[in-house]
Amino acid sequence: MGRELAAYYKKSRSYDKAYLFYKELLQKSPNDVNCLVSCAEMEVCRGRESEALETYRKVLSLDADNLAANIFLGNYYYLMAEQEKKKLESDYKKLSSPTKMQYARYRDGLSKLFATGYEKARSSLQKVVLRFPSTEAQKTLDKILRIEKEVNR
Repeated sequence: MGRELAAYYKKSRSYDKAYLFYKELLQKSPNDVNCLVSCAEMEVCRGRESEALETYRKVLSLDADNLAANIFLGNYYYLMAEQEKKKLESDYKKLSSPTKMQYARYRDGLSKLFATGYEKARSSLQKVVLRFPSTEAQKTLDKILRIEKEVNR
């Protein structure tokens, strides 16, 4: 009954109600991957990305190849890395005549960013492309490859 109500509210875009039913279902079966994915989707629809992030991470701990979780996490990590990269570049461009040390810090920041954000995004998106021929995921992977070349030059 709870699943049907959750699905009904999800379909009728009553995300708060659907979320409550999914959470109730998870109390009975906390490792139900399908229920976790639906719960995470409702968290995204409710504007709770940080909660969705944790839920999708749990999904991947139970099913490392889960398509929905890998799509979300790949895109999330990519977008977070892009924001951080823009901030790094903006801060660096504010320097009128950067010293070698400032340039080295900028390059080091890019390397760290690649190793943390872009690598995580690539890992998830490669799993997506292996399971589902997504042109968007492939485009993002191509962008990550270009960024890697830029960072390693």
